Amino acid sequence: MPTPFLTLNPKSGTPQIKRSVTGVVANVSGSVAAGTVEAGISDEMLLQRAIRFLGCNTWIYPQGTSIYRSTDAGASYSTVAGPDADLGAGTDGKTPLSLSYVAGVPTLSFLTEIGGSGYFLWTSTNGTSWTKTGPFPLAGTSGAIWGVSFWRGSFYGFSNTPNTIVWNPGSLTVSSVAVPSSTRLDFVSWVFNDRLFGLWDEFTGAFEPVLYEFVGGSWVVRDSTIPARASGTLTTQSKNALFVDPTANVMVAIIPEGGAAGYRVYQWDSTLTRTEITSAVGINAALGASTGSTRLGVILDTQAAVPTGGTPPVSIYSASSGVTGTAWTLCEWNGVASPMLSIGGGGDVAFAMPFGVQNGGSVFWTNGQRHIERVSATPASGGVTYGFRIYSPNPSVDAVSVRWIYGVNTDEFPHSPFGTLTNPSAGVISGGNTITGLDAADNGATLFTVTWLAETDGFSVGDFAKTTPEIFS
Repeated sequence: MPTPFLTLNPKSGTPQIKRSVTGVVANVSGSVAAGTVEAGISDEMLLQRAIRFLGCNTWIYPQGTSIYRSTDAGASYSTVAGPDADLGAGTDGKTPLSLSYVAGVPTLSFLTEIGGSGYFLWTSTNGTSWTKTGPFPLAGTSGAIWGVSFWRGSFYGFSNTPNTIVWNPGSLTVSSVAVPSSTRLDFVSWVFNDRLFGLWDEFTGAFEPVLYEFVGGSWVVRDSTIPARASGTLTTQSKNALFVDPTANVMVAIIPEGGAAGYRVYQWDSTLTRTEITSAVGINAALGASTGSTRLGVILDTQAAVPTGGTPPVSIYSASSGVTGTAWTLCEWNGVASPMLSIGGGGDVAFAMPFGVQNGGSVFWTNGQRHIERVSATPASGGVTYGFRIYSPNPSVDAVSVRWIYGVNTDEFPHSPFGTLTNPSAGVISGGNTITGLDAADNGATLFTVTWLAETDGFSVGDFAKTTPEIFS
């Protein structure tokens, strides 16, 4: 079963954090009675979500004109920012609350839109103290953000104005880059082999998907020969899917045809050679007919155990529109040569998951899991010293083992099982690459440290690497 995800209802009734398992959503604990339902665009999906940050049961989310925090898994909340009109600025909502590392420090950030004229940037390193930067008036008009990717230290989101909005939580800057072509819909992006790609539809007599790459500060066409959609009618609710297959290391696009004509699926390899794999993945049997308003969302469930359909599992969500009250269908990607698996459904598109997903999925957490968080990274002889905290809802002693997974900057997923570790501040090194005997039940009270010997694992000064800690027993 995929990891249960925390989601948020920002659009209807009482704002409520929810727990989603196989697409079926249930309320968890309390609600924020003082919260206000987001106005948003009536038929557009807002991108807000709950995120767990610096605590086993610590949840944070923006709603209305405030940012809320719970330290008891949603039973009660405190207001940590606001009320502030700029948190509820405009009618186009907020970007997803997202996690990145600024000089080794985990940092939360998101944008709010200013009624068509720009954005405010919100950042925090502890979840309780927030910095508001801006406003950032941009060229042209601002608008709703339709999806977000993280690449080379910055977040990239498409607005419906249309522009690419770029924000950097380290430099506290927000800028925009014009999206080429005259008529555009279905903005979606993904990072593949450390390259940022965008896919959207352009109207040239019919709606034709075009693949772009972000190079040198502008968008460059990489594939303009994708066949046009079967339907000539699309709405602003429609959304393609773009992601990387974790096994075949290819980029995959799922395109709703519209007009009850089903779906098409393509893959691009590292040379950007395109191959159609619609029949191989059995998508039309799994999802059925599409509409001119079909929305697709993707979650890479990097925290899940190996399920039936793949490693790590890729979940594909589909909804017939972005209108509140519309249910979604959940399928599991099963590779580029095997049929997708239908594994659930339910919920409501008023709940912001999954359409506000950050590439990688690892910023999502759920109540009840033992949990590790990296909180710092500093240079050390031969490598990097990491600080981390571990959490558990279980009583002490709840011993865990920790290891570091690593890969080069172009790896979509780690190609090596774990890094070589030394000098832990607690626990015992086993085999030079794992730490055993750490107590997760101290719930973040201890700042543990360990040094990853990057040079031992083949990296030189100036190389770029990705690392992720995990509890594996």
